[in-house]
Amino acid sequence: MGKFGQQKYKELSRDHFEELSSHYSDACAGKYTEPMHYDIIQELAGRNFERLLDVGCGTGTFLSMVSNKFHARVSGIDISPGMIERSRELLGHRVDLRVGDSEHLPWEDKSFDIITCIASFHHYPSPELVLREMRRVLRSGGHLIIADPWAPNPFRFLVNLVLRSRFNSAGDVRVYTQDEMEELLKDCGFTSAKWMIKGNLLRRYFIVTASPGQRS
Repeated sequence: MGKFGQQKYKELSRDHFEELSSHYSDACAGKYTEPMHYDIIQELAGRNFERLLDVGCGTGTFLSMVSNKFHARVSGIDISPGMIERSRELLGHRVDLRVGDSEHLPWEDKSFDIITCIASFHHYPSPELVLREMRRVLRSGGHLIIADPWAPNPFRFLVNLVLRSRFNSAGDVRVYTQDEMEELLKDCGFTSAKWMIKGNLLRRYFIVTASPGQRS
């Protein structure tokens, strides 16, 4: 887990994004996330889906892109009330937006065709709980698309070392390897469909697309 307990990581993440909520798009985090949005829009092209959930939806920029391009009902959840407030300012009441914890998604089983999670997964202190919740609310034949920071060793090792120290003030938990992500997905009932590494040297990220395995 690192230096902090699970609740402390959540509090750090919430406070960090509350502070960023008024200017997220202009901050380094927002600029890092922007190309992920366009890549995932490309991943969605050609897919038939009626309902999409964005976990860690931030200021709603990605949900706005989806709403403008696809005929789909979209929903979003974020731990930061400020981020959800910005999302509502952008999207109005046409989108189902919730303040909440990704470990407890407030939707019924098999509610969504697509679940996205963009630059949020590395903030989750209990990733297995989040993935199992995602699988619960994802319909059979649906897809989970995660985009998250990626770095090669030894840089990844050094980053994760810092995240386990007192210098971690943003609530980041871990930068994952491909093997780690695929193991997590498998353990939580997903089959990995595609893995990509995108971005430039200083802004690398992975995109993994997975589907729920057969429910027992």
